[in-house]
Formats: sequence, structure tokens, C-alpha cells
Amino acid sequence: MTCIVAIKDNGIVHMAGERANSDSDIILSSKEAKIFDMGFYLLGYCGEVGIAQNIVYNFKAPEFSIKNPRLYMQRKFVKALREFVKEQGGDRVHESALLIGIKNTIWEISLDDFQCLEYDEIAIGTGGAYAIGSLYSNTHLTPKDRCTEAIEAAIKYSPDCCGPIDYLSK
Repeated sequence: MTCIVAIKDNGIVHMAGERANSDSDIILSSKEAKIFDMGFYLLGYCGEVGIAQNIVYNFKAPEFSIKNPRLYMQRKFVKALREFVKEQGGDRVHESALLIGIKNTIWEISLDDFQCLEYDEIAIGTGGAYAIGSLYSNTHLTPKDRCTEAIEAAIKYSPDCCGPIDYLSK
């Protein structure tokens, strides 16, 4: 699977991720990042790579037209995402999730049931628990260093994570 981390700091969303692709027999580092600058938002994914790539390269998020990010995410973004995923052949994608950073908010969207929850900081994927532990203990660092150190913890302790580490902020 993977590990993606996102934190908010002073009006900016910071996101980092590693590049592992693995199954029960092998782990390889992909040439493609799992975090993306999508224009007005950041996106990170973990889980099924095919649907995630389809979202990254083909999903057109509705324009941010509601001033309240919570209303936008619940009324526009998730609705459009659910319709897109259903058109791609699966209205539920198991054990896959997205992190969306938009307008100084961070959202986790489960592709199992399309729940959409807001966080100040979060880590998802098989290395997520290690990354959350790191975030708890490294609040003295810069946001970039916090994210990077959290991903490094996931890489060190999760057999499903490997580098390199990618970082974005918006």
C-alpha cells in the first residue's frame, strides 16, 4: 500500500508521500509520485493504483464555488467523485482513500463508502500509524520536516513503504 501524510500550518496544507507499490511477494519504488498538485487543491492517494491514476488524470473536480470548504466537499466534490468512480466501473473501491488539501483544510475520502472527514493532520495507508506517531512527537519541526520525518518513520517500520519521499504545499 503506501503512506501519505498531510498537515495544516499557518493557512497552508503540507502533504508528503512515499512511492511503494507492493503485494505479498515484492515491493518496488514507483517512478510516479502519489501526491499531486491539481490546481486549486492537493491530492494524495493510497490503495488501488488504477482507480487513483484515473482520478488524478481524468477526474475534473467541480470549481470551488461555495465559500465554505465543508459545504463544497460534501455537496460538490464528493458527489462528482462518486459519479466519476461509478462511471469507471466501481462504485466502491476497497481499501483505497484520498487526501484532499483545499483552502487550508484537509479531507480524507474513503473510496469504500465515500465518507469525507476533515482533519488538522492525518496519515493514511499501511504506514499511517507509524507516521501519526511521528507527527505526535515532532511538533517542534518545520511543516516540511514534520511531513518528511513522518514518512521516514513509515518507511523504516512498515514493510509496505519505501522511498523516495515527495512533498508538496499549497
